[in-house]
Amino acid sequence: MPRRSVPKPPPMPSAVWVLTTSTYEQYIGRYAACMAAVLWLAAETFGFRVRGLSPAQNLLANFGWYLMLAALIWFIPPLYDTVSERFFPHSNADPEQVIRNTEDPEAREALAQYYAYYGGLPPDRLRRGAACLLFCIWLFELFFILAWVQGKGVERHLVWRPEWAEAVIAWFRANIDVAPYSPNDHGIFMWESIFTNYTAEELLHEPIADAAFLFQFFLLLFALPVTACVTLVLWKILYAMGASALDMNRKMGLGRILWLGLANIILLFVGLAYYFLLVAISEQSLRPLINIEWWVTIKVYFSMIICHLITGLWMLWGWIRFWKRCFVNLIRRIK
Repeated sequence: MPRRSVPKPPPMPSAVWVLTTSTYEQYIGRYAACMAAVLWLAAETFGFRVRGLSPAQNLLANFGWYLMLAALIWFIPPLYDTVSERFFPHSNADPEQVIRNTEDPEAREALAQYYAYYGGLPPDRLRRGAACLLFCIWLFELFFILAWVQGKGVERHLVWRPEWAEAVIAWFRANIDVAPYSPNDHGIFMWESIFTNYTAEELLHEPIADAAFLFQFFLLLFALPVTACVTLVLWKILYAMGASALDMNRKMGLGRILWLGLANIILLFVGLAYYFLLVAISEQSLRPLINIEWWVTIKVYFSMIICHLITGLWMLWGWIRFWKRCFVNLIRRIK
């Protein structure tokens, strides 16, 4: 908890977060490793069945298991800190010792102010909470793939179809373009077959299509929260590990302006591909429903793509500030 008797420190410089060997990057990495273990446990246990229960009742039991695993994820940061301090007292460096050993004067002062106000070193509650929320979203996706959808191959189907889900599925069916595509198609989403013995039109009438549409709905629903969580968790690390070289506040010659402009275009192009790919239902939803390893691959690559996006947006903001300064300086010279 913040110590209200101590003035709140100014925002900590981004590079300070990862200048020491026992603050942000190690703690967030340890938390993420523990949360990944929970995802592995979920992948091994979701979809269990209790004899004597109906499919809907089994789904409810699986959802109860999801809630318990989600609660475990939220308890991991304080639980890890407590256990490591109790049984491995030397695994966590003493905050005051870390501050004393920090060579950079600016970093040392920033860490000292942060510790005086919050009573600990980074990561703060916001970023720990972002990591927990991110893994809870991924946990729900596993719950959907392994518990909510049952069966094999194209016969994989939703075991529970409430009215709102039927409405979502109907909306997707009314807004898809089915391969082979035509210039006259006006749908939002693309639908292709990933099975050699089914055309896209034939696959549209199989049970797995409805499951894919509902899963796509959740992916769209989670797109912005996932982007925000990845940004909060990884931005400080990205900045300290090289993104700082793209800072617009540094001295800008013509060569640097051209290089940074090209880098910004590439980063934004790659980053925005994340959102463009969300219209490809076959790649985003169908494949994970068939193969859970594909889901893991998508999450790894999309996390990397989001890193490109947030770096590109940060550079774009830097360009706006840069040209604003140029314009203001020009006006002052004219006056």
